[in-house]
Amino acid sequence: MPLLQHNETTIQYTVHKQPKLQFTKIYLDDLNGVQVTAPEEKSDEKVQAFVEKKADWIIDNWQKTHADLYPESLSIEEGQKIIYLGRAYRVLFEEADSEESTFSFQKGKFQFCFSPSTPEKEQIAALNEHIEAWLREKAAEKFKALTKQPVTVEDDVTRLGSRQEDAIALNWRLIHRKKDAIQTVIEDIIEGKTY
Repeated sequence: MPLLQHNETTIQYTVHKQPKLQFTKIYLDDLNGVQVTAPEEKSDEKVQAFVEKKADWIIDNWQKTHADLYPESLSIEEGQKIIYLGRAYRVLFEEADSEESTFSFQKGKFQFCFSPSTPEKEQIAALNEHIEAWLREKAAEKFKALTKQPVTVEDDVTRLGSRQEDAIALNWRLIHRKKDAIQTVIEDIIEGKTY
């Protein structure tokens, strides 16, 4: 499957070349991501150029369709919440003596400790890096518990997942959804469904 890097987003797409087709078309399969149909005679370079031209549209529509997978970045203010397995958990902020920031999940709450001497912009960047790293780690752990199939966790490449020869790959962002919704995606991928 071809990959296209557009700004900070990777778009993975599948090309279906067909005879007697006059136009190149793109559609978003919610499960399998970006699908491109093109005339048989159209070169791979021209198909990629077409996808590149439509990259902003692809990313915008993908994120609108799956808004639950793209929560806003957090800031250092009370009342912030992290969505994990379909539930919203509060984030507690605490100033620490150390220059290093720490992030943990205990008793149903996240805690972010940071140095008050660190500029706020750096605190926010550190918080969001900690959140993503923690969610990716939990995705690897939780996804494996939901199926007997071998599972790999993949970067966000504008698809929910894919079936490979010996495993299934799941978008790490699915960890924001409830377990039963993740299980449905897993089953649909195994069955080879499209949405």
